[in-house]
Amino acid sequence: MNKQTDKIIAQLEIVITYLKTKKYEEIEILKIKKILVSAIDFLIIENNDFVYLLDQEDKRNGLDLNFFVNAKNKKLMPFEDVVKILYYLKTIFAMFVTYVPEYFNYYIYSEIKYMMMYYIKETIDDPKIEAINKKHKSSDIYFHKQIALFKYIYSMYDKFLYINLQVGKKMELNNDDEDKYYRFSADFLNSSRPLIKDGIMLRKFEVFLKSLYRSSSFHYIRILRNNLEHNFINPETKFNYGLQTQLLFVMLMRIVLEIEFDFKRDSEIYDLLSKNNLKNGINN
Repeated sequence: MNKQTDKIIAQLEIVITYLKTKKYEEIEILKIKKILVSAIDFLIIENNDFVYLLDQEDKRNGLDLNFFVNAKNKKLMPFEDVVKILYYLKTIFAMFVTYVPEYFNYYIYSEIKYMMMYYIKETIDDPKIEAINKKHKSSDIYFHKQIALFKYIYSMYDKFLYINLQVGKKMELNNDDEDKYYRFSADFLNSSRPLIKDGIMLRKFEVFLKSLYRSSSFHYIRILRNNLEHNFINPETKFNYGLQTQLLFVMLMRIVLEIEFDFKRDSEIYDLLSKNNLKNGINN
């Protein structure tokens, strides 16, 4: 595990150095996307160790989510590597969103991209929001800033789902029930069907989503979100949710990467919208 982790860290450092040049070749961007997919799948989706270390750190800081996960490896990476990897991944995706116009360039998802840009700008303008070396009581403004940002990013799951449902309905390609309560984990695949390239890509997308939903990281983030919504917080206990917010952001970006590989091109989707007299937007 540690050798593979060291290799991934080295790859991410090379990627950051390349992106800082702001001179990109399309083939190199594709290679970087594949590196990111491999790194996130190995560390965050397919392996429990990463989120196990986060949960153990939570418990040491007085936050017990009643989340039970076992590490698969006896020799775990140091927690400092968890911090470093999340920082590198967030940095790379921030550079993608900021410097690579073609990245996640979907008309229907433009609001989500702007939400991501907002998160990036907020944490750049005020680094204290995600400074992991300081914990905050509920009386501290940064406690609330962190929670607000976490919930804001978490809302992108529903935003993805309901945009898909609305687009499919406008295209007359699905029959969504307005009275049904939709959930991302239950309905995102079906809502995406009209937007996916073909049957092979649909199967690929389905396999990815199943892996994501089974992952300890997905459940950890979901449990944390429910905890923030419903549980009592001791006003004397200090917390920091910066790493969890970065993890959530990285997981959403992994979904974006899969969309870029499996979905129709933006121009194809827009043409479908145009044919249904939707040139002025999906809300018309």
